[in-house]
Amino acid sequence: MTVFLLEVGIGCSVDYYLMYDVSTKAKNFFGTFRTDNEMELFNFSNDDKIDYVSKTHNGDAHGSTPIEFIYELYSIETNGQFKEQKNNSGLTYQIKHITYPNDTTKTDELTERWITKIK
Repeated sequence: MTVFLLEVGIGCSVDYYLMYDVSTKAKNFFGTFRTDNEMELFNFSNDDKIDYVSKTHNGDAHGSTPIEFIYELYSIETNGQFKEQKNNSGLTYQIKHITYPNDTTKTDELTERWITKIK
């Protein structure tokens, strides 16, 4: 399986990505907003499946409200499509990091439901 990665646009802290599986001709589209502008692929389970961690940003960019970063795990299937991965209970693998940039009375929060324990 060969997957090509193409950054298809940059603008206003947004990055768009097209991943194309040559053997299945499957197209996968991902984007990031105000998170990491690097596309990184992994092999978390050493199963030769390509893994991708999606990154989502919620909140005010200027910090007037809490900022939430959500990371979720996707793996490529034999049909060339990325599928969101879930644990044995059917819940998506997810890391949630909440920051309070303009509120010194609160500390960052980290919750996780991941393939391995993070804390």
